[in-house]
Amino acid sequence: MPELQARLTFWRLDSPSFQNLVCSIVLGLSPGIFTALAALGSGGGKASSTHVASVVNSSLYAIYTVSGWIASMLLNTIGPRWTLTLGTIGYPCYIGAFWFYGKTGQEWFPILSGLILGLSAGWLWSTGGWVSVAYSTENERGLFVSVQIIMTGIGATLSSIIAFVLVDARPQAAGVVPSSVYATFLALNILSIFVAAAFMIDPSKIVRNDGTSLALFSDRAKTTSIAEFKGLISVLKDWRVLILIPVMFATELPIGIQTSLNAYAFNIRTRTLLGVSYSVAQIPVAFIFMPVMDNPKRRRRNRGLLGIFMLSIICLGSWIGELGWMNGKRLNRKDIGPLYDWSDGLPFGGFAVIYAMFGALYVTYSILSSLSNSPTTLARYAGIFKGTVAAGMSVVFGVDSILPPFYLEYYAFGLQALGLAIMAFLCLTQVSDSNYFKEADVIVPLEFRDQVTELTDIALTRVQSQDPGSVKGRENSAL
Repeated sequence: MPELQARLTFWRLDSPSFQNLVCSIVLGLSPGIFTALAALGSGGGKASSTHVASVVNSSLYAIYTVSGWIASMLLNTIGPRWTLTLGTIGYPCYIGAFWFYGKTGQEWFPILSGLILGLSAGWLWSTGGWVSVAYSTENERGLFVSVQIIMTGIGATLSSIIAFVLVDARPQAAGVVPSSVYATFLALNILSIFVAAAFMIDPSKIVRNDGTSLALFSDRAKTTSIAEFKGLISVLKDWRVLILIPVMFATELPIGIQTSLNAYAFNIRTRTLLGVSYSVAQIPVAFIFMPVMDNPKRRRRNRGLLGIFMLSIICLGSWIGELGWMNGKRLNRKDIGPLYDWSDGLPFGGFAVIYAMFGALYVTYSILSSLSNSPTTLARYAGIFKGTVAAGMSVVFGVDSILPPFYLEYYAFGLQALGLAIMAFLCLTQVSDSNYFKEADVIVPLEFRDQVTELTDIALTRVQSQDPGSVKGRENSAL
């Protein structure tokens, strides 16, 4: 078997790691750029258009909620290649719509684009989440998730840097995003469609480095939408999934609040720089969480609890820090925003650190994915997770669209604190060291088979040293 492992390398189209990288690149070229655009405030428009962007995003995430929840129907029938490809289509529409809005001030195209993107984003994000957990072994899950976070962060960072350079080069057009920014973002979005269609392959063709396949996919051709719907309902009957619904709902609530506050308090070139800091923060944090979540020397339960503790420090520190910053600035949404510049010093510096910390809030999905290794079940988990996250985003943008005082939107603080407590409870009581050998459709990686064999040999040796006759009797009875 070592010879086989030496032959099978990362740079194979059918490698799980390479397929995850392809998916990660697509995320960097689609949602990564969406994040950079959102960081400009109001979807890249003027600060005065915050209301339009909040309305668009609220409808976007409402549709996304439904498309995410039913994404497993596509994943388990047409597969990840075409589900991911269809998922990229909405992003160029969204970019083009806000470019159109910046030129004409007409709202119909952004609203329509929000509906289209809401439909496709549920498919794209669910596919990405599914690939990261279904293609990885239990000791690689943190790595696969981190690669997606890092590539999405790199895409958003490079896009934000491009936007900052292009905006800063035209100080005479303060408050307006140049057409060159939209054109660049649009071209990268379109590229993601071709990457997804050209390089994603069917999961039944995936081969691990040890030569094993992922799972048995023989029944996929027989799968129907009705069967998938029943499967989704069966997953929702699991109390462990239901108890995570509030956690999923609150996962990305800060994004809606931060984009509006960013647009209100800072000018356009400073918003682009804040977008860079937000995106950059995701990269080192992913490197920090990766060895924690994949450390084979610790039990999975302990890894999860340590990850939740680290996340709690970042999450609670970010909220408390921002509340302090807002209290010191006494911001009133009824007034015209101060439009701070990055050169103003402390008003920018303090918020930049807090804003960057919010970009680091990713670990929730690892708890949900620890409950199964079955690709079919994980597809349903991925859809439920992404759909419920979108429901939370729809609510936060809907609330923000009526322009309440900023401090009233900090209900999200309490929801995230509750979510951390729920994750800790579930990790403590329900996460086991492994789910292998428990699900009939999962092909167990050789490293885990070897571990079981080694542990069995050790146990037999210990028993034999104490009572050789009992071991012989057991062996004969087994025969």
